[in-house]
Amino acid sequence: MSGRLTHSPIKPWTDAPLRDPRKDLLDRETFLAMIVDLLKSLTDSNDSSVVALAGPWGSGKSTLLNFLRPNLAPDVKVVTFSPWSAEGSHEIHREFFAALLEAFPKGSHRRVRKNVRKLVRRSSTLLRSVPWGLGNGVAELAKEVLPEESWDKAFERLSKAINEAGSKIVVIVDDVDRLQPEEIVTLMKMIRLTGRFPRTNYLLSYDHDSLVGTLAAGLRSGTKTAEAYLEKIVQYPLSLPPAQQTHLQRIVFDEVRAILDDTGSMYAPSPLQRFQTFYADHMWDFLTTPRACRRYCAQARTYLALAENEVDHADFLAITFLRLHHPAIYAELPKWRSRLVGTQHSVAAIQDRPKAEAEWDELISECGYTGKSAVLDVRRAISAIFPKMAGELGSSADSSGKYRICDPAYFERFFTFSLPAGDLSDQLIHTQIDGLGTGKISPMGPLFDTFDHPNTDIRMLAVQKGDLHSDWNNAEPSLNLVKFVAGSLARDPVQYDVPISPGRLKAVWLARLLDANIDVSPEDVPDIIGLFAAPASLGTALKRAMAVYYPQGKYSPADGSAEPVDGEGHQPPPEFLAELTDAWQHRAADWFAEVLTSESYFTSDREFLEVWSYMEFLDGLGFIRTQLHQAIQSQKFNLVTVAGHFAYRGTWQNEHFYFGTSGKEVNNLDIHKLEEIVPLEILRGEPLLTEFDDLPSPKSGIAHLRRSRAIDGLRKYREGLDQTPPDHS
Repeated sequence: MSGRLTHSPIKPWTDAPLRDPRKDLLDRETFLAMIVDLLKSLTDSNDSSVVALAGPWGSGKSTLLNFLRPNLAPDVKVVTFSPWSAEGSHEIHREFFAALLEAFPKGSHRRVRKNVRKLVRRSSTLLRSVPWGLGNGVAELAKEVLPEESWDKAFERLSKAINEAGSKIVVIVDDVDRLQPEEIVTLMKMIRLTGRFPRTNYLLSYDHDSLVGTLAAGLRSGTKTAEAYLEKIVQYPLSLPPAQQTHLQRIVFDEVRAILDDTGSMYAPSPLQRFQTFYADHMWDFLTTPRACRRYCAQARTYLALAENEVDHADFLAITFLRLHHPAIYAELPKWRSRLVGTQHSVAAIQDRPKAEAEWDELISECGYTGKSAVLDVRRAISAIFPKMAGELGSSADSSGKYRICDPAYFERFFTFSLPAGDLSDQLIHTQIDGLGTGKISPMGPLFDTFDHPNTDIRMLAVQKGDLHSDWNNAEPSLNLVKFVAGSLARDPVQYDVPISPGRLKAVWLARLLDANIDVSPEDVPDIIGLFAAPASLGTALKRAMAVYYPQGKYSPADGSAEPVDGEGHQPPPEFLAELTDAWQHRAADWFAEVLTSESYFTSDREFLEVWSYMEFLDGLGFIRTQLHQAIQSQKFNLVTVAGHFAYRGTWQNEHFYFGTSGKEVNNLDIHKLEEIVPLEILRGEPLLTEFDDLPSPKSGIAHLRRSRAIDGLRKYREGLDQTPPDHS
């Protein structure tokens, strides 16, 4: 059963200027009021002036213009002129007069509209003929190119009509710096020559440095000439106050606080605290305008929606910053994976820190960074995200938390913005754990997309994530989850011939769950025991869980690491774990009795010895002796058959015994284990239930080999028997 992944909705951002002053976070009311007062004074006079609002791209100029319009006096007509929408510089004057006519609606001011149309025809030729400089021979030139009527008369006629109309006009020209060089020159000439009508004032908005550079290209001059040219056009240059860091941080953290967990401790800072530190150390001097802040937040939220709940959010916000402002470094990070992931670092690496620093500086320099300060800043930003690098360089970066980019299991997610091939959704794991806890998912059935996946690697990955996140919502594991993990372990038992297998990982997970304070009753114990046909896998989990309370075995002396509370020097295990362990011992003893008295040797030696070691650890060998005693009384006991299970199949190589390997096989009867469970009088032949030579010949080759080894070992044992009886206590 698959869990349905859900993501928080993406908050849209279109880079549109604000229109509602209540949403403004920059506290520019005083500056806005100053502009309103200036324009009021200018529109009350008969002159025509040009006011400039200068500020960097994204600093909020367009937003301020939106706030300005409703604050002007009701008798002021605001006209918006967009020269960058015209098709070439020759159309700019037409767009200007079309915008100007908006101040004089159709059906009124017929004289104004008529004279506007006349001046449009004359201005078009005039503007194309005027040289780059602004000399005083404009009128003379106009007479030459417009002999039928001087440009002066046409301009005077329109000025008089506008004056008689009594209109106060403010022409707002935003984004002047977007224009091409020739278009900017045309705009400036037009404002100077054709736009100085009575009570018609201009408010230009641009980035000063960008405008001067483009204007210089249009004038085919240097920047000083362009500056002087601009001074002739603009009478009131106003610089937009730069946004304060307090305001910019409010924009960023109002966006990201909702997605950052603020739960931390004195040893492990929360994601919010980690991001605050990264922002203060590496981000604030890049995010210097409202647009830069909102662009960053929009990028982070948009891409985070693709991998939400699958990555550490603080790390994702930090890596998003690198992607936007250090793209060359971001592109190299996947190539540096082996240098970055993980947290281990040797003493030798720390001692060789100057070499490590030099290597990193060289890698960063190859990405286009020059200057010691720039390289150092980038290196510190990277080390703040990757503790392994920080450890090599002596930083104090923290690696706590889940889904961190420094974790090899999650690194690729931060660059694919989704689950890489072969990865598994943590959110899906959470959904299924929740479903098991609430009963929406049955604990009896397999989950083939995760914990019972047919692919071994995905199955192991799912179990690792399940073990890691069983208490991801800070809740105690449920009985349903315990039953499910136990059932999944029964379906996928421990493989003792490989060091890491899905079954072994499930046993580790089950051990941790059994160690929790689960609210269950004794009636639930048989349900767990009944899931397992053989006791080995459950025994692996129980031994691991009980070892926490009895490090040296169940009845060994206390090692002093635990406070004596039960009279034997040990912390008592949880009640459910203790009851389950006792029930398992009886089940394991029954299993041993069935195995030991059977001539079927299909149980692997490894599994046999694993169960034996668990019983020995839990002091359960007495249960096996009891079962064998009952077998003796019921005439089911056969010493050679029993001994055959302790005659392991394997080889000796370099003084080590190997199970099931090819090579010279040897008789390796483990007589010491036999002495633990078989009555001594039987082992010594006093009396034998069945003499060796009288045993029927077994049908299978394995059974015949086992019997031969058992007989040979028992005879050798009797020949050199030590009369000192072993201590069965």
